[in-house]
Amino acid sequence: MQSQDLHHVTTMSTSSSFSWFLVVACAGVTTADPSPWIPPDPSSPELLPYLRNTSRPKLAYSTWVGWYMDGGLNETVLWAQVEAMADTLRPHGWTHILHDYGWQVCGTTFDVKEGCIHVDAHGRIYPSYERYPSTTVDGDRTRGSWKAFTDRAHSRGIAFGLHLMHGVPKLAVEKKLNILNSSYTADEIVAMPLCPTFIPDHWTINASHPGAQLYYDSLISMWAADGIDFVYLDGIVADCGWCHLPEATLVADSLRRLGNGMFLYTSAGPPSMGCGASFDALSEIAPYVRVGADTIDSWEGSVLNGFSEYTRLTAPSIGPHHFGDLASLMVGRVHCVKNRGNQTCGPGPDYYIPGPYSSMTEDEVYAYASMVAIFRSTWWPSGVLSEMDQFQEALLTNDDVIRVTMSSTRTRQVIDAKSHSYSGPGIVWTSDDETENWKYVLLVNIANADTTPQSVAVDLVEIGLSPTTTCDVTSLWDKASLGKTTAQLSAQLKPHASLFVKLTNCSNLQ
Repeated sequence: MQSQDLHHVTTMSTSSSFSWFLVVACAGVTTADPSPWIPPDPSSPELLPYLRNTSRPKLAYSTWVGWYMDGGLNETVLWAQVEAMADTLRPHGWTHILHDYGWQVCGTTFDVKEGCIHVDAHGRIYPSYERYPSTTVDGDRTRGSWKAFTDRAHSRGIAFGLHLMHGVPKLAVEKKLNILNSSYTADEIVAMPLCPTFIPDHWTINASHPGAQLYYDSLISMWAADGIDFVYLDGIVADCGWCHLPEATLVADSLRRLGNGMFLYTSAGPPSMGCGASFDALSEIAPYVRVGADTIDSWEGSVLNGFSEYTRLTAPSIGPHHFGDLASLMVGRVHCVKNRGNQTCGPGPDYYIPGPYSSMTEDEVYAYASMVAIFRSTWWPSGVLSEMDQFQEALLTNDDVIRVTMSSTRTRQVIDAKSHSYSGPGIVWTSDDETENWKYVLLVNIANADTTPQSVAVDLVEIGLSPTTTCDVTSLWDKASLGKTTAQLSAQLKPHASLFVKLTNCSNLQ
């Protein structure tokens, strides 16, 4: 057990693996109204409007990291994730599951083979009937529908979304398949010279060709009929030196006209896009926009995504229908077929998760989860939901931390009072509660792991309080009372640890 060294705070002993989050609850307010983000009953007519509402962030699960390159992802396993979310996480606001790339890959196991994807007569990808038998339509294996699966998911109160690689399948181009309700063929709408997407089974589309919009119209219309709730558009980086914002705009337009309430995520987005597609530009067409590359299973990967200058610059734009996405929160059990033998899961060391469990320490997980919360990002835990351990379940069901994600405004980074810097090693973030007279603050030490502990601090005037304000201090993760603080909150934090508390009964509110 180890005490946190707080300025003007009498502390309780806490586990050295804990990170802390600061909530400032002023004017003596210590309780909040019932959480408006808790979903309605699955039988309610309000369910689908709720699931497709983009005024708040999402608590969601993606299959990508947990089943990266694994042969075991199939309908039985996918349904187990729906059941786990519905039974354990939904009471806390969790409602969305994304089937990331691979659902269209042919065969009985998920093995990415270039060209080996299911494509219907109009060039549209459809699910693997080998792994998702309920998607077969009247025994016809030349097309498929998610309708039966989405109906089951909705019956449990869970939304279901699909990963979409931008572009048109190479197989459709090779066969010159007809675009539905048009005289165009797939080979006519590809961009020239040919440019492959980073998952190389698609060619980039020429967004200025009239058939390009019709192609996406046909795809989105099919998914609307299937009851799909959201689309995760991938690869809108500058492949081949081209900007794919125009192509993302086509998808957004199809969703607006034909999507029956479906909404859009874009990935990867700024700052990885080198073509002038800013967060503000992308958030005009998508309510959830990735703000960096994929998170990998290392502290450095999390720092680059979460504790970066780009998140600081993006924060003023965060609000209803305009949210930044920090990618995966590395925690829990994963499956990786390439983990067999001496191989790792990807193209380099520690790419995604190289073993059966995340290598992130509890300090690191708490710190990054706190950043996800205060930045109001979608939560994307990497660990398989149906195999959660006690730590992962407790992390994902902390209602006080979830409130920060769901019910705060004016998220922003403020200056660290010790280093007088935005870039570390001390990082400070703050935001205001949506309905209560509260403030939220996060202190993190992002210094290298081999360095000594150091002080991270924030002057209370930086978060909207007077220099003479005194507040009671309570930890958010474990609700432990930590005494009082006046004028400045300071913590002696070891590398990768964080302070995550709440302040109540504040006097002298500015």
